[in-house]
Amino acid sequence: MTAGAHARSRRALGVAFAIVSACGGSAERTSRPRTPAHPEIGPLADLVPRGAELVVIARPDDALSRPAIATIVSLVLPEPRQRSLRDRYGVDVRALTELAWCTHGDATLILARGPIDAHRVIRRAERRMSALEGSRSAPFPRRTGLLDGQRHDFVALDRNTLALLRGEPGMMDAVLRAVRARERSGALSPRPLRELAARHGGAPVVVYAPRPIRLPTDTGIGLLLSRERALAVALDGDGSEIVARIELVGEFPPTAAENFAALVRSLGESDLGRALGLQDSASRAEIEVDQPEGADVAVGVRIGLRADAEEIGRGVREVFVAELADLFGERSPSAP
Repeated sequence: MTAGAHARSRRALGVAFAIVSACGGSAERTSRPRTPAHPEIGPLADLVPRGAELVVIARPDDALSRPAIATIVSLVLPEPRQRSLRDRYGVDVRALTELAWCTHGDATLILARGPIDAHRVIRRAERRMSALEGSRSAPFPRRTGLLDGQRHDFVALDRNTLALLRGEPGMMDAVLRAVRARERSGALSPRPLRELAARHGGAPVVVYAPRPIRLPTDTGIGLLLSRERALAVALDGDGSEIVARIELVGEFPPTAAENFAALVRSLGESDLGRALGLQDSASRAEIEVDQPEGADVAVGVRIGLRADAEEIGRGVREVFVAELADLFGERSPSAP
């Protein structure tokens, strides 16, 4: 893998584990009613704009019911980071029933729903902004300005649904257009993504790569993935183990099963794989290939991995220091 490809993969994996970590801070659960989808807004996954490069769809309160995920959270999201999130955004992510997170270039968009007061959150954000660029009350309460030196946009889509953007306004504008027009033609609407979501949407955390993974074709992995079209990684827990189910769709060579098995073993033996304790998991990965009868190419690949949650949590905390610091608004990339 090239240095650039490794860096992109490292960032994407770091972000994915960071989002898992943001799904809660304690294995304790309290009884609370689930907040129904707004009849006009619908599922937040449907509002993720086209062009998103990485998408995470999660049910934070549900994720905490998995002991393996709770173990990772306890290692990556200690109380100071929980407090940082609450102080920075006025939201306790542990209470959220639905979360959509995506990136496009340098912009990050978060859509959150749950037993929160979205109007109160944006008023609180306004008080913390060093420079207020815009303030609107209708049709959606909205505040735009500088927060911690970066442009932020807060919008209350309804009383219990918040949209937060860090970066340029393009993605927020796309969300508001979709809500107003009641359109559902976002990043996860093309057929391959719809089918992936239908198969993996039951997991408490799913990471999607809606765009093809474009790697140099003069490398083995680049050639193997040259006709890949979309990818999903579903994360769940089973006892003390974290379970990852990875599915790629596109066109792959007839030898895809052997090729991907070798790739997974190679990643497990890499510096990153070793840091996350994935060597043994990678060697035991389950690989399935979907090759229609009579076809000369495979159209899908499914990879199953299981790993010790505590080892993963320690590795995430130690390896993805900078990514976690950025997510949680910490000024220096130091380990907790």
